[in-house]
Amino acid sequence: MTYLTRWRLTRAAALLRDGTEPPGSVARRVGHSKPYALPHAFRREFGVTPGRYREEREAPGVAVSPPASPARSPASSPAGS
Repeated sequence: MTYLTRWRLTRAAALLRDGTEPPGSVARRVGHSKPYALPHAFRREFGVTPGRYREEREAPGVAVSPPASPARSPASSPAGS
């Protein structure tokens, strides 16, 4: 996954968690120009749609782990590190 994609998903998760904007608006704010792009990428990375992520974060007594922090894959780390 590219740096920009991971940044967009992490930012979208924060906006969904802390705000009240609809997922479509969040998608535009993080740079997705196509309406289906954020839900598709979000589900691939976190296993739930943006709307479901927000619902689970708002439900009392439901523990949902935050998105994983970006981890460097061996292919993306500098040579010799």
